[in-house]
Amino acid sequence: MINKPDWLIEYEVWYKKKEPELIKKNAAGHHPTLADMGKTRVSDLISCAQHARQRPEIWGKFLALKERVAEDPDASLPNNDIHLIGRFSNWFRMKNNLENNRVAYSYLPGLLTKYALGEISETDDQGAKRWLLQFPFVSDD
Repeated sequence: MINKPDWLIEYEVWYKKKEPELIKKNAAGHHPTLADMGKTRVSDLISCAQHARQRPEIWGKFLALKERVAEDPDASLPNNDIHLIGRFSNWFRMKNNLENNRVAYSYLPGLLTKYALGEISETDDQGAKRWLLQFPFVSDD
């Protein structure tokens, strides 16, 4: 049996509590448009990436990708790894009570890949900020 990280257990408990509400909203046709969701502060995304780098079960996926890219420049993260990162970013938003646009968190794997490949230094918040601000749904603080 594989031990789940604490953050994942906490997320799953929260989601089970929230799931009936989400199902009810979806059944009622409550589907916010992307415009309704607003933008996510770039500092929240960078903070989420910093927390992800501190989690071996997340950061290790990117270090493994770095090794695969050395052999195959077209290598990418498997879908199950992307799904895990999505759950991590949902947990981060829940834990920090962030009601911002979840779509912007889909840029997180790209930022972590840039960190792992050395395209953006892990300490270069300005470089991360410049990279993230090129995308929709991200706002400068």
